[in-house]
Amino acid sequence: MTISERIFEEMKKKKITQQALANALGTKQSTVASWKRLGTQPSSNLIIPISKILDVSIEYLLIGQESEREYYTEDERKLITVYRGTNETGKLRIVEYAREMNQLHPEQEEDQQNLSASKIS
Repeated sequence: MTISERIFEEMKKKKITQQALANALGTKQSTVASWKRLGTQPSSNLIIPISKILDVSIEYLLIGQESEREYYTEDERKLITVYRGTNETGKLRIVEYAREMNQLHPEQEEDQQNLSASKIS
């Protein structure tokens, strides 16, 4: 699968139109369409913005595989998406709420630390 094919696969999953992607990238819809129609690839300067918009890693776009270091569950991805789309006040509230929730269940913090340590090694 090519970079363009992965982009269009993710756009389909996330119900993102060519026009919406083009607008978010500050480019023309015809440019995005050419990736599919002509099989061309996006410019290298668009890879990082595309990965952010589609919420996938650069590695996934380029080679089709996620690094284990970058593995997130679907719920974690949703939280990251919400966090990134929130203003600074909202981000502070999200972090504060997460800390409060963690204090209610301290055993989960230990479990999470053990899980993170096993992913690193």
